[in-house]
Amino acid sequence: MIDKIMASPNRALITLLSALLLAIIHQYLFYGKEVGISYPIFVILFYGFMFLFARDRLRSLSIVDAFMAGVVLLLREFAQRVPEFERGNVGSSSQLRLG
Repeated sequence: MIDKIMASPNRALITLLSALLLAIIHQYLFYGKEVGISYPIFVILFYGFMFLFARDRLRSLSIVDAFMAGVVLLLREFAQRVPEFERGNVGSSSQLRLG
């Protein structure tokens, strides 16, 4: 069935409607609600959407891609450990107290 959609002349329309459905699901899961089980549900749906509709356009990871992913993960870890950074109260790097 997926192969029929990928070969269909209406692929762009089907992709657009699927993205709209994903946006509606996102609003239902997150608008006015706390993040909980809805986060992994949406991530699974989003990656499923990307895999199904962009599979032929994805490329394999290079060394630079893996390095940048590591940088992003390290910044995420840093943001969780420094409360001022997480709240957005950091005016300059001299205000950060690490330790």
